[in-house]
Amino acid sequence: MFTRKKKEVQLDEPGTIIGSGTTIKSSKLIGEKPVRIDGVFFGDIEVQSGVVIGEEGRVEGNINSPHVIIAGKIKGNIESESLHLTNTADVNGDVKSTILITDEGSTLNGQYNVSQNGTNEIRNSIILNKETVGDNNNE
Repeated sequence: MFTRKKKEVQLDEPGTIIGSGTTIKSSKLIGEKPVRIDGVFFGDIEVQSGVVIGEEGRVEGNINSPHVIIAGKIKGNIESESLHLTNTADVNGDVKSTILITDEGSTLNGQYNVSQNGTNEIRNSIILNKETVGDNNNE
């Protein structure tokens, strides 16, 4: 009997890099290979393999890609199969994803829609952590 291996996502070898100190203004960035943004990008991103926004990266536009990892700042909507917001991520926009991973310290200001097995479940997201809530023991 044959078994099928899942294809691993390789986001560590991007086809395009927008480096720190670089600003690009465009209506849309379209590609097949992964994209890494450490600079600033104004415009929509549509990549078939994956997008990584580094800690110093900033995007003002919508992102549509199967796999997205965000450590920087996004102002726009995100549509993906899997989305990982690291502890430094700051997202202002709505999210539609099958898998949403949020590290403590990440910020998501918007609505998220999680779709699994053909059903849609809409949730409003408020992410609380010690940094945003504070210590209530001093009352």
